Amino acid sequence: MGRRRWMLLTGIAVIIPSVLLYTIARRRGRRTSVDVNKKNGTPVEYTEEQRRYHDMLHSLKERANAHFQASRYEEALAAYQECLDVTAALRDVDAESMLVDYTVRANVVMVFLRLQRPEEARIMATLLLQQPDSTASPLPNDLKVKVLYRRGLASRALGDNESALCDFRAAVQLSPGQRNLQAEKEIAALLHS
Repeated sequence: MGRRRWMLLTGIAVIIPSVLLYTIARRRGRRTSVDVNKKNGTPVEYTEEQRRYHDMLHSLKERANAHFQASRYEEALAAYQECLDVTAALRDVDAESMLVDYTVRANVVMVFLRLQRPEEARIMATLLLQQPDSTASPLPNDLKVKVLYRRGLASRALGDNESALCDFRAAVQLSPGQRNLQAEKEIAALLHS
């Protein structure tokens, strides 16, 4: 069986049970628990099923992160794809699942860079940056800075120094205190080349 077909079947095997469990939980009624929003400290109510769903997402993401840290980039890409398959099924359900989706997409950009696939990295970064701010959970600024920086790296690798310079400058502008040493270093290197 081909690798792509196997990955597709694995993804489907993960998605279907998750969607079914979540749908059943919504129909039965909601037993909720209160959590705290990590961004602003406000209380957030999650059902037991949502909490399990979040735990599964975080587990998938951690597995992918472990592959990335071990420089197993193809395996990391496959694991991140599994996570994206799950978030795609229930993406607009709540802010936490959307944040996981955004974070995983930002990580995929970095994986593409490590695999020396800058065109795919730039496309993924551009799609992520095009998330409308009017959505229930807009792309957080700290993540936006990372994605801009990574898109700048991809543009530079493609020889598009003008676009790279724009992204690095935007990353600096959105950074706390308008300071970003990595992006500033890239700007200086581009200006002196």
